[in-house]
Amino acid sequence: MNIKKVSVDFHGVINSNPDFFSKFFGLLQAKGVEVYITSGGPQKFVERYLVRHNIPYNHVWCIFDHFNRKEKIELSVDGSFRIDDKLWNTAKSKFCAHENIDLHIDDSIVYGRYFTTPYARFDTLEQCFVVGKEKISLAADVEAIWQDLQKYLPA
Repeated sequence: MNIKKVSVDFHGVINSNPDFFSKFFGLLQAKGVEVYITSGGPQKFVERYLVRHNIPYNHVWCIFDHFNRKEKIELSVDGSFRIDDKLWNTAKSKFCAHENIDLHIDDSIVYGRYFTTPYARFDTLEQCFVVGKEKISLAADVEAIWQDLQKYLPA
Protein backbone atom coordinates (compact mmCIF):
# COMPACT_ATOMS: atom_id res chain seq x y z
CA MET A 1 0.00 0.00 0.00
CA ASN A 2 1.39 3.38 -1.01
CA ILE A 3 0.30 5.62 1.87
CA LYS A 4 0.35 9.36 1.19
CA LYS A 5 -1.98 10.68 3.93
CA VAL A 6 -2.30 9.61 7.56
CA SER A 7 -4.80 11.01 10.02
CA VAL A 8 -4.16 10.64 13.76
CA ASP A 9 -6.44 11.49 16.68
CA PHE A 10 -5.11 13.96 19.23
CA HIS A 11 -6.87 13.23 22.56
CA GLY A 12 -5.93 9.80 23.89
CA VAL A 13 -3.43 9.13 21.10
CA ILE A 14 -0.91 11.90 20.39
CA ASN A 15 -1.20 13.48 23.82
CA SER A 16 -0.68 10.08 25.49
CA ASN A 17 2.84 9.81 24.05
CA PRO A 18 4.00 13.10 22.48
CA ASP A 19 7.67 12.04 22.26
CA PHE A 20 6.84 8.97 20.18
CA PHE A 21 4.47 10.83 17.86
CA SER A 22 6.98 13.62 17.32
CA LYS A 23 9.50 11.05 16.04
CA PHE A 24 6.85 9.04 14.16
CA PHE A 25 5.45 12.06 12.31
CA GLY A 26 8.96 13.25 11.50
CA LEU A 27 9.60 9.88 9.84
CA LEU A 28 6.29 10.00 7.95
CA GLN A 29 6.96 13.49 6.63
CA ALA A 30 10.49 12.47 5.58
CA LYS A 31 8.82 9.71 3.53
CA GLY A 32 6.49 12.26 1.89
CA VAL A 33 3.41 11.31 3.92
CA GLU A 34 1.06 14.16 4.87
CA VAL A 35 0.15 14.12 8.57
CA TYR A 36 -3.38 15.19 9.49
CA ILE A 37 -4.19 15.71 13.15
CA THR A 38 -7.89 15.11 13.79
CA SER A 39 -9.50 15.95 17.08
CA GLY A 40 -12.65 16.93 18.85
CA GLY A 41 -10.96 20.28 19.34
CA PRO A 42 -10.77 23.11 19.82
CA GLN A 43 -8.18 23.68 17.10
CA LYS A 44 -6.28 26.50 18.87
CA PHE A 45 -5.62 24.25 21.88
CA VAL A 46 -4.45 21.34 19.71
CA GLU A 47 -2.12 23.52 17.62
CA ARG A 48 -0.55 25.10 20.73
CA TYR A 49 0.10 21.65 22.19
CA LEU A 50 1.69 20.37 18.95
CA VAL A 51 4.02 23.37 18.74
CA ARG A 52 4.94 23.18 22.45
CA HIS A 53 5.87 19.48 22.08
CA ASN A 54 7.66 19.87 18.72
CA ILE A 55 5.24 17.55 16.95
CA PRO A 56 5.40 18.03 13.17
CA TYR A 57 2.18 17.97 11.15
CA ASN A 58 0.69 19.27 7.92
CA HIS A 59 -2.97 19.86 8.81
CA VAL A 60 -5.22 20.08 11.87
CA TRP A 61 -8.95 19.40 11.61
CA CYS A 62 -11.28 19.54 14.60
CA ILE A 63 -14.87 18.38 14.90
CA PHE A 64 -15.87 21.24 17.22
CA ASP A 65 -14.54 23.97 14.94
CA HIS A 66 -16.03 22.31 11.84
CA PHE A 67 -19.55 22.09 13.26
CA ASN A 68 -19.32 25.42 15.06
CA ARG A 69 -18.73 27.11 11.68
CA LYS A 70 -21.81 25.29 10.35
CA GLU A 71 -23.81 26.37 13.44
CA LYS A 72 -24.57 22.75 14.37
CA ILE A 73 -23.33 23.18 17.95
CA GLU A 74 -25.47 24.44 20.80
CA LEU A 75 -23.26 26.55 23.08
CA SER A 76 -24.24 27.08 26.71
CA VAL A 77 -23.49 30.10 28.87
CA ASP A 78 -21.21 27.98 31.09
CA GLY A 79 -18.98 27.12 28.09
CA SER A 80 -20.29 23.60 27.56
CA PHE A 81 -21.71 22.53 24.23
CA ARG A 82 -24.07 19.99 22.73
CA ILE A 83 -23.99 18.32 19.33
CA ASP A 84 -25.88 15.35 17.96
CA ASP A 85 -24.02 12.13 18.87
CA LYS A 86 -24.26 10.66 15.37
CA LEU A 87 -22.84 13.86 13.82
CA TRP A 88 -19.94 13.78 16.27
CA ASN A 89 -19.24 10.05 16.01
CA THR A 90 -19.21 9.99 12.21
CA ALA A 91 -17.38 13.28 11.62
CA LYS A 92 -13.83 11.90 11.43
CA SER A 93 -14.83 9.05 9.12
CA LYS A 94 -16.53 11.49 6.74
CA PHE A 95 -13.55 13.85 6.88
CA CYS A 96 -11.09 11.04 6.11
CA ALA A 97 -13.21 9.79 3.20
CA HIS A 98 -13.54 13.32 1.80
CA GLU A 99 -9.79 14.00 2.09
CA ASN A 100 -8.81 10.58 0.68
CA ILE A 101 -6.89 9.68 3.82
CA ASP A 102 -5.07 6.34 3.48
CA LEU A 103 -4.96 5.45 7.20
CA HIS A 104 -6.64 6.80 10.33
CA ILE A 105 -5.36 6.09 13.85
CA ASP A 106 -7.68 6.62 16.81
CA ASP A 107 -8.30 5.25 20.30
CA SER A 108 -12.09 5.13 19.87
CA ILE A 109 -13.81 1.84 19.21
CA VAL A 110 -17.07 3.73 18.53
CA TYR A 111 -15.60 5.92 15.78
CA GLY A 112 -14.01 2.90 14.11
CA ARG A 113 -17.44 1.46 13.31
CA TYR A 114 -18.11 4.26 10.82
CA PHE A 115 -14.86 4.18 8.87
CA THR A 116 -14.35 3.02 5.30
CA THR A 117 -10.79 4.41 5.47
CA PRO A 118 -8.35 1.81 6.87
CA TYR A 119 -8.39 2.20 10.65
CA ALA A 120 -5.82 1.33 13.29
CA ARG A 121 -6.89 1.59 16.90
CA PHE A 122 -4.39 2.97 19.39
CA ASP A 123 -4.44 1.26 22.78
CA THR A 124 -3.45 3.97 25.23
CA LEU A 125 -2.85 1.60 28.17
CA GLU A 126 -0.66 -0.87 26.27
CA GLN A 127 0.87 1.86 24.07
CA CYS A 128 0.38 -0.10 20.88
CA PHE A 129 -1.45 0.03 17.56
CA VAL A 130 -4.12 -2.60 17.02
CA VAL A 131 -4.90 -3.59 13.43
CA GLY A 132 -7.38 -6.45 13.27
CA LYS A 133 -6.01 -8.93 15.79
CA GLU A 134 -2.41 -7.75 15.50
CA LYS A 135 -0.73 -5.50 18.07
CA ILE A 136 2.23 -3.32 17.16
CA SER A 137 4.12 -2.13 20.22
CA LEU A 138 5.71 1.29 20.42
CA ALA A 139 8.79 -0.39 21.91
CA ALA A 140 10.30 -0.88 18.43
CA ASP A 141 11.95 1.93 16.47
CA VAL A 142 9.63 4.16 14.42
CA GLU A 143 10.74 2.74 11.05
CA ALA A 144 9.89 -0.83 12.15
CA ILE A 145 6.55 0.32 13.54
CA TRP A 146 5.70 2.08 10.26
CA GLN A 147 6.62 -1.03 8.25
CA ASP A 148 4.51 -3.24 10.54
CA LEU A 149 1.50 -0.93 10.33
CA GLN A 150 1.58 -1.05 6.53
CA LYS A 151 1.82 -4.85 6.52
CA TYR A 152 -1.52 -5.26 8.25
CA LEU A 153 -3.50 -2.74 6.20
CA PRO A 154 -5.68 -3.75 3.27
CA ALA A 155 -3.82 -3.49 -0.03
